[in-house]
Amino acid sequence: MSFADFCAEYDNFYWSFALDGHESDQAGQILLAKYAARVALHQTVAATILAKACSDADAAKESYRAAGRFGSTEAVSRLKLVVAGLPGGEA
Repeated sequence: MSFADFCAEYDNFYWSFALDGHESDQAGQILLAKYAARVALHQTVAATILAKACSDADAAKESYRAAGRFGSTEAVSRLKLVVAGLPGGEA
């Protein structure tokens, strides 16, 4: 699966469903706490991959690289590392 296809399917899951809890009432906060370990995976994907990925054209620019940005190839590599860290996971 390409990174573009992943992004289309994943649809910024962590942010789309406000899994950081900023829109949650007390019951929602309790539910998020119950599933914190599962939510953590999506927080990692959002913060360390999706928030730093940029277009491949921009990733070739020094200013983007200096800012810690990367293109689709690096994004896929990082996603594979996240998956490999899951119980029974393999990329």
